[in-house]
Amino acid sequence: MPNANLAVAGPVVTGDFTLTSLGSTTATDSPFNDFSLIFGFRDPADYWFVSFSESNDPNTSGIFRVTGGVRTELADITSPIVAGAVYPVRIERRGTALRVFRAEEQVAAVTDAASTDGRVG
Repeated sequence: MPNANLAVAGPVVTGDFTLTSLGSTTATDSPFNDFSLIFGFRDPADYWFVSFSESNDPNTSGIFRVTGGVRTELADITSPIVAGAVYPVRIERRGTALRVFRAEEQVAAVTDAASTDGRVG
């Protein structure tokens, strides 16, 4: 199942890119408070995202691809976040290489020839 409550910017990003953001989540009773960055967004059933969570399972904390509305984890992020903390996040796409950084530490990477052209959010 894809993410709910998506917000993406209007312009389409093509080719190599660097996407930077600050991310944080509010504490609740759930161990799965998280935030995500969306990229390669074509429509609600076709996009990529990186999720950062307080806990980890096959549906959180990693690099994901949503194709035909089906979510697939491509790389796992094993180190959790802490609710209330603010994290600088960077996603870099160079050719077929995709790298994800949190607070300047690389936390995940994947090589995939599939295009990530699309909107970000």
